[in-house]
Amino acid sequence: MELHTCRSEPSNPFGYSLTFLMVEVLVIASSFTKTENPTVLHSLSHLSRLRELELSYNAITEVHDEWFSSPPPALSHLIMSNNGIEKLGDRAFEKLINLEYLGLFGNRFDSIKRSMLPKQGDRLEYLKLENNAFTSVPDDLFTNMPALKVLSIRINKIARLQEQAFKPIWSQLDVFDARGNPLECDSTMEWLFHVKTEAAVVLGTCEGPLGREGMELHDFIESKGQLI
Repeated sequence: MELHTCRSEPSNPFGYSLTFLMVEVLVIASSFTKTENPTVLHSLSHLSRLRELELSYNAITEVHDEWFSSPPPALSHLIMSNNGIEKLGDRAFEKLINLEYLGLFGNRFDSIKRSMLPKQGDRLEYLKLENNAFTSVPDDLFTNMPALKVLSIRINKIARLQEQAFKPIWSQLDVFDARGNPLECDSTMEWLFHVKTEAAVVLGTCEGPLGREGMELHDFIESKGQLI
């Protein structure tokens, strides 16, 4: 497997020689500043073997719909972390139908829509949305994600895990991480008592209601809300 780590010139981040047409893993990190923030991501569709792409620490504040409108056909891993992303286009990652791993951690966006994620999420196994600013997720966010195994929403502002959003994928998860959220483990989350899960790891801590402060999410589920 080829690995290229690139710190390119901001004015021409994809001005590579023809040897890069065979690249499988591409990392472009710390290549932009806030004043050099790219508004158009050059097409990567010519990199037919590219499987993994990381664009982190680049001060990218917005991901436009056009950036991945013609993605590399083999792209299965995308990481855009610690960029300070504040806004995602309504169809930002729609065309990335072969993604298995999507990492959007360490950014600043406070809302997300199902249309922003791969339209066909059949292969998506890892979805990492931690360290953003969500207060909730839409009810349909995880639809058409039959392969999803690892979901991290840690360090957001989510108070409740609403049944309509999380129940469809709960039984298939191996790892669920909600640490760092102000979880209110009240009656709205009692649906968790009745859904079988094979998850080896369920992480999170209740901040309320009264009497359940500090209760681990796993214990809340296993004890059906009874104090241990």
